[in-house]
Amino acid sequence: MRYLIAGNGPAAVNAVRAIRSLGDTGEIVMVSPEDNEPYSRITVPEYMAGEIDEGGMLFAPGFYSEYGVRTKLARSVVKLFPDKHIAVLSSGEEIVYDKLLLATGARPYVPDWADMSLRGMFTLWNKSDAEEVKPCMEPGANAVIAGAGLVAFQAARALSSFGMKVTLVARRFIMSRQLDAHAAEMLRAAAEEHGVRILLHTSVTRLLSDGGTVTGVELSNGETIASRCVLACMGTKPNLGMLDGLLEYDGGVDVDDHMHTALPDVYAAGDIVRARMASGGCAVRAIWPNAVAQGRIAGLNMAGHPELWDGSRAMNSIELFGLSFISAGETEPAEGEREIMLSCKERDYRKIITDSTGTVRGVTFAGAVREAGIFAAKVGMSASGGFMGSLPELSPELIRE
Repeated sequence: MRYLIAGNGPAAVNAVRAIRSLGDTGEIVMVSPEDNEPYSRITVPEYMAGEIDEGGMLFAPGFYSEYGVRTKLARSVVKLFPDKHIAVLSSGEEIVYDKLLLATGARPYVPDWADMSLRGMFTLWNKSDAEEVKPCMEPGANAVIAGAGLVAFQAARALSSFGMKVTLVARRFIMSRQLDAHAAEMLRAAAEEHGVRILLHTSVTRLLSDGGTVTGVELSNGETIASRCVLACMGTKPNLGMLDGLLEYDGGVDVDDHMHTALPDVYAAGDIVRARMASGGCAVRAIWPNAVAQGRIAGLNMAGHPELWDGSRAMNSIELFGLSFISAGETEPAEGEREIMLSCKERDYRKIITDSTGTVRGVTFAGAVREAGIFAAKVGMSASGGFMGSLPELSPELIRE
């Protein structure tokens, strides 16, 4: 049996671990566009700022040798012939497989104004991106970050801690996928206390350059900021080009509860997957725990050990600018749902969303995150199970219908 694994992130690594856990000694070939051991992308900003070294990024040191994986690094899968069970690599090499896992992850979205050929214009997604940014980092110099998601704020924290004057340009709201409006405001205030300037409802309209080097940006509010370091951190796109002409995909490839795609013997896991959600429907949930779990399910099924996916969950645990944030499920109530404020203090914000049946639909904790895990685990479950009964009696003003 030959297993071909496209990718070397958490989904790919845990698929291999699952295959080997069954005592399967089949050949495993892992293809990755990056020439390194598996590492955590969340550490990329820390690596950029010199807060950790390369070894500190690795989450599975020695993985390839430990699990008997044959590697083809600095290459990617670019085309499939599923009827023949053949994958074509960017090097031109063809690999015949029995089972294939697509765990190819995502790549940064590059806006139209961002000319990536200019010195000083960057994305921040992988290790090589961080290494490209490092020479442009200078304490006291300006840095502009376009974006308002997790990567943008991680980059802002890292560059500001390095001593740079950071301006973060947010087109709409900040961290809208992870936080509600109140928690987002807490994050904004904490970032500004650490010297990060945040411009809401603003966008970059033009990149300024001279002699092939970035010199600044023009903004939609009419402001011009001089800077030789500009980062576009505005989301990602799935790496699914190898499926062009084979399957339709809208932000992610559809899989069943075995992580199997509509192609024979082709599985998928991680940031590229539209999988069933625990709350109903299907969506891409590009977070580490889902990638780990999906990779494991895919590996077991590829090796002939049926196991079903129990549904993805939106859950985030973040620490930025001295504040901790944990959210799970919905961050804002839908019609007919209510918000229960357990606390709404300066650095202690805890909120639960329930529906008309008492089922917990969402949890947002910021600052004081004690017991957050207990409540997050109850998302999708009835609040009548006993844990709500341990709370102090709530005054009416803390419950918003």
